[in-house]
Amino acid sequence: GASEREVSSAVLLLGLAGSVPVSGSTCGMTGYPWVPQGKSGLAFGLYPATSTGPTSFNMSFRIRHGATGGVGELLPNNGIKFTVMQGNRTVNTCMGTFEPSCNNISWTPVNDTRAADCFGLSWCRAWTPGCTSPAPPYGQGFAFLSSLGSNMVLQQAPAKSAVYGMVMGHPSAVKVTVTDETTGTSYDVPAEFNTTHQPWGPEFVGGEAGYNSKGAYVNGPYLTWKAFLKPAPAGGNFTISAVCTGCTEDGSFSNINITNVTMGDVWHCSGQSNMWLPVGNAFSHNDTIANISAGKYHNIRMMAGNSGNCPGEGGTGTECPWMTAAQAATTPPKSGNTPPVAPLLNFGAACWYFAQKLSDELEAAGKLIPIGVTDSAIGGQRIEEYMVND
Repeated sequence: GASEREVSSAVLLLGLAGSVPVSGSTCGMTGYPWVPQGKSGLAFGLYPATSTGPTSFNMSFRIRHGATGGVGELLPNNGIKFTVMQGNRTVNTCMGTFEPSCNNISWTPVNDTRAADCFGLSWCRAWTPGCTSPAPPYGQGFAFLSSLGSNMVLQQAPAKSAVYGMVMGHPSAVKVTVTDETTGTSYDVPAEFNTTHQPWGPEFVGGEAGYNSKGAYVNGPYLTWKAFLKPAPAGGNFTISAVCTGCTEDGSFSNINITNVTMGDVWHCSGQSNMWLPVGNAFSHNDTIANISAGKYHNIRMMAGNSGNCPGEGGTGTECPWMTAAQAATTPPKSGNTPPVAPLLNFGAACWYFAQKLSDELEAAGKLIPIGVTDSAIGGQRIEEYMVND
């Protein structure tokens, strides 16, 4: 099982409330969501706050062991007090001060010196001057969702594989182009908007900020786009590009692509700590590395890295990028990784050895094809956290 100190990637559970006048303070928490500045060691992404009174608010930002968040109080002279809760337990009390612009908060931890418990030393109000907002899908622009990336495997024919992402602004169209790098041929397919429903609720898709049909305030515009590709046989080397019309006024952040994509069979692994247990903990991991070094398992690709952080904190996709087995076995560890080992050795052992066994059997039958595996496994995770919150 996982420890209480484990935290998940940022998952935003609450919508936003409209700005509320506050007595004794000229700054409020509701309106735009907040962005933690700097690497806090906890959640990343956006933190929306909902008003619970003229001087108080709630915030929720992670769900590994159930909803975790905090309760806040706005104080005179642009002060703020935020009590971080994990279940019914107080993790830390953070005291902060708004800058005169009301767009930044500087924090000081009270219970101890762990600034991580206050999510770094500062927050800024997203999309305001001087605030470095997070990358898409939470920030400005146009992006593939972080579960897609270069070197990935998409499902082979007869299935129609799909690519999808998120876009800010007021797009009029998204065009996806698939280029076969072997033959030089390509084709275009238009994407549809808001056909992908995110499991954590409607606030991430559809339209402008405002009240949805259920009376809840949602931040916008967060639009999803999705395009189905033509069925293709196993193998190949494809570049998939997407161009958005109307995403931004100046056209920036409107062209994206992923490269070295192949077709095959894709398997998704998930579970709790037994599915998280990394390859590096397996007795046979040295044999696996030796086999990969000798050229075996060249057909396996994975979202390599710590399976508890996949597909990536804040939707950046940097925690578990798609890699071939050879890349995952030889890429140096990222700074700060614990343990400091190659990405393959941090990948879930049960998921890897499933792919390895499947590859062995396909090779023996003369039917070797690309295999893609992903593992999103978090100790203590509960099924309720994957259910639509309707």
